[in-house]
Amino acid sequence: MLICLLISCNDKVPVISSDDFKQDVHSFPFSTYNMLCVELYEDNLYHTNRLDNRHLLLYDFKRNIIDTIISDNKVIDIIVVNDSSIFYTDYQIGNYLLKNANDNSYDYFKDVHNTVSHPYWRDDYQCISVFPTQPLTMTDPKSGIVSCVRKHIFAEDYSVILENDIPVYLRFEIAADSSIIPVSFFGEYPKNHPKENYYDGGILYYFYNHKSKEIITHTAVDDYVVLCDSMGNKIQDVYFGSQLYQYSPFSIDKKNKMAESINHYYSATLYSYIGFDEYRNIYYRWMSLPREKDEDSMIKEDIVDYILIVADEKFNIKYEVFFDGDKYYPIPADDLINEKGLLIYEKENKEWKGSHTAAWFVFK
Repeated sequence: MLICLLISCNDKVPVISSDDFKQDVHSFPFSTYNMLCVELYEDNLYHTNRLDNRHLLLYDFKRNIIDTIISDNKVIDIIVVNDSSIFYTDYQIGNYLLKNANDNSYDYFKDVHNTVSHPYWRDDYQCISVFPTQPLTMTDPKSGIVSCVRKHIFAEDYSVILENDIPVYLRFEIAADSSIIPVSFFGEYPKNHPKENYYDGGILYYFYNHKSKEIITHTAVDDYVVLCDSMGNKIQDVYFGSQLYQYSPFSIDKKNKMAESINHYYSATLYSYIGFDEYRNIYYRWMSLPREKDEDSMIKEDIVDYILIVADEKFNIKYEVFFDGDKYYPIPADDLINEKGLLIYEKENKEWKGSHTAAWFVFK
């Protein structure tokens, strides 16, 4: 299949095998499948355990050991700003509590409705941080970005957001008294976004570039992304797509049907997460690439390969990288990047659940 891709794209940017960029393999003392809500900061990997979600853990690459940072109700998102500023979202029934690991008793959003009024929903909103679809970003120890939407809006009808141009993200600051102060609201869909496509509820995702301070908004079904300034104001639509992407509709009558969503994932190309490698000034964008089903096979295999689109800091696409779905499993979250490169989980015998290794890749 890869040979076919390479031949078909000779007149465009090349599609290159991921093995050409593979630098090193790291072995963990535990299964990579058990690591959830993962954040990589320098040589430390912060995560929670998939089996209980109660502990914020630190894995030290150099010492090859795990330490427990805190224990709480249910850790569902982790945000590392620096060694002394580690935030996480603790879930209690009906509430998503933003806390700092250095003071795990405090919920910064407890009284958010006292200081923040949404420009459209007023007080009828929730500040939600849920790994990986609606993550929290801390731009520095005292400010960040969080989803700010009416409860279940994407499960209902996201066309309301499109028709009324409703911002779905809040840039905030944490005041001296620890109250939340609104800085801006934003949420711009690409200009030609297909309004009738309800895959994943039509969620608008975002990425914050800590180096340029710019924000990128994007969806799972659009070649284009929206480049915004640090406040979320639109600068321009930018093409950041794969030549292998093929648009596939997902109608409103399927939007809350899990089986239909799963079938779509295994049959259509879909964009996912964006990352930025500040060590090499390179943007990444992932796309799933399902394999064509073998109708003659007696064994049904739903295998998804992956394409990593690599672009420079001006979004000039350099090349695309093919990842074999039998060998690798990119985690559905911000890319794990440090000086060594981009960390991608490996599979053992086509199974991620039993894997104990990940590989470093370096793109230039």
